[in-house]
Amino acid sequence: MGDAASIRLDRQDSRPTTSGRAACQGVTIGGGLGLALVCDFRFASPESRFGAPFATLGMHPGSGI
Repeated sequence: MGDAASIRLDRQDSRPTTSGRAACQGVTIGGGLGLALVCDFRFASPESRFGAPFATLGMHPGSGI
């Protein structure tokens, strides 16, 4: 198997077969926000609040996700 064939197989294996969905109700911050952001679809109630308090806590944004 050549390099081109193995790259093609790697690409096929890494494609998701389903779409991600997130239902958000209430407060979604930090890691919960990170999980919601990687989903393809996000559904939120009118009362939902989103936030990323990493900067106010002195943390790198990627450390909580």
